[in-house]
Amino acid sequence: MESHVTDTPETPSTPASEPADAAAPASDATPADSTPTAETNPTVDPAPTAELPARSGLKLPVLLGIIGGAIVVVIALVLVAVLVVVPLFAPKSSTQVLVKDLTEEPDELWTYDYTAGNDGDSVSGAQFIPIGSGKILVVPSFDTSSQSSGGSSWYEGYDDDYDQGFDAGTEYAAAVDAYLQDLSSTEYPDTEDYWPFDGSYDDYDYENYAGFYDGFSDGRNGDEAGTSQAEKPVEPDFTPTLALVDAKSGDEIWTIDISKLDKKVTFESIVDAFAIEGTNYLGVVAAHQTDDGGAESTVTTVDLSSGKRVSQAKFDSFATAFDANGQVVVIETEITDDGDAGDSTMSSLNPGNLDDDARWETDVEGYTGYALGKFVAVTPSDSDKEGAVYDLATGKEADFGDDLGSDVEYAFVGDQLIRLEYSEDGDSVEVDGINTQGKSVWKKSVDADDAWVTDNEIFIADSTGDDAYESLQRLNVSNGEEVWKDTYDDEFLYVDVAAGAVVLGTEKGITVVNLGSGEEVYSEKSDASSSFTGSSQFYLAGDGELSAYKPTEDGDIWSFDYDDDEEITQIGQYLAVLNDSKDEVTLLGVK
Repeated sequence: MESHVTDTPETPSTPASEPADAAAPASDATPADSTPTAETNPTVDPAPTAELPARSGLKLPVLLGIIGGAIVVVIALVLVAVLVVVPLFAPKSSTQVLVKDLTEEPDELWTYDYTAGNDGDSVSGAQFIPIGSGKILVVPSFDTSSQSSGGSSWYEGYDDDYDQGFDAGTEYAAAVDAYLQDLSSTEYPDTEDYWPFDGSYDDYDYENYAGFYDGFSDGRNGDEAGTSQAEKPVEPDFTPTLALVDAKSGDEIWTIDISKLDKKVTFESIVDAFAIEGTNYLGVVAAHQTDDGGAESTVTTVDLSSGKRVSQAKFDSFATAFDANGQVVVIETEITDDGDAGDSTMSSLNPGNLDDDARWETDVEGYTGYALGKFVAVTPSDSDKEGAVYDLATGKEADFGDDLGSDVEYAFVGDQLIRLEYSEDGDSVEVDGINTQGKSVWKKSVDADDAWVTDNEIFIADSTGDDAYESLQRLNVSNGEEVWKDTYDDEFLYVDVAAGAVVLGTEKGITVVNLGSGEEVYSEKSDASSSFTGSSQFYLAGDGELSAYKPTEDGDIWSFDYDDDEEITQIGQYLAVLNDSKDEVTLLGVK
């Protein structure tokens, strides 16, 4: 069983002008050579949120990685990806960001190198965050695999230990060969007689004496010297960087070296960024490890027009932060001596002056959260705990949401909150409609396996038992009553609402269903692996082809070819081609 609360951000309001109390910022940004053409105070769209994961229990989003022999605190983004990355685990909000309709085959408007001045070998993708209708924030991600070659076993003195181990292993291999030549005159060689370290080979203290073991293993196996030898990690040419790009031209408006916002930021630091609704500010979070194994973090607000610092707050802990209706909500988490997540505290800060006293502060059982309308949801720290929902105005725990966890989810449909609870045996879903005061207004239990809350609609599906579905039911969002239920010839894998129709992804392609009646309109064969929604048409992408479709008629309107090593992604109202091998993003549109 798997729940599906699909990701789409809320429709933002038009922002107020820049707050008068914004501090005079230091010059942290590097303007581009070209003069920016976008408006001074853009409408700020919140960053897309990540799709709620399957109900298998939320995994710890604070991981311990080994880079250069040091333990580094890592946010398992996606940032990610995406790292699109964060807020983590946020359910879908009420309104989709629609792709600007492309009525004909698109052109490649411009191509941008998203490494933002970093060495391309150290970059693994980027976040692309839409800022209003005219700007894109680019956040390159550090490629941790570039530090994995030997980084976890190399230490000062490793190379000398390897050489001793290799010589000893070679002598051992020679002794074994001699024994095999004359089995009657000698005893089989004892490894301990050749082991160069003052201790037993069988003790296997690899963590502290990896060089001996690696060298001995190569020599004993008759491999060439250096075969398994770890390499000293080289500090990469990567500095966490932000770049604001003009969506019309692809020109950089400004770039920020994050180490100028926070001197302790290095390639090992974890950086995230988010737009702050209703303001001309951007939020930037940077977290890094301290010498004693703990963590330090900073949250900084940046002026979107100039790229200059407005305000900053520092924390002696690991911190995540996100926008909640124009407030900067921060969750601080202590790191224990064992490197685990300890106690967490959530607070609401003024984005114009982060050093002001918090609007409110409360202890929470989790270290990631997301805005949920007039509330803030905190996801549980592990699968055997439950999260909670808090009033954004006061920070007090709401009358609902204390059961948020692996079997209970929440999502907004219009102004109504929808609660999904899955039975322990997985045979039914309870759907609960909750008003803005947190009170239940209707409740319905459905004999079904899975549920989707997508684009202001609620769907319930029955599984065939092999990760596919055959029947679909649409519920009335105002009272939970069944609108229609139908069974389809082609089993489907996912449900989406696109351009006023229901699109079912099948193994063969897609089935388009009438939203009002549930009747099948047409089926289309396709190798698409992703779909995108416009106001009057939808798009399928995969296997090197992007195609546009109408919800009422079979056959594509146009198709656009791209390379097999590329992929199509959505950035706000735009579609773009990502080429990770070249570290490039190309915006699509009609000239």
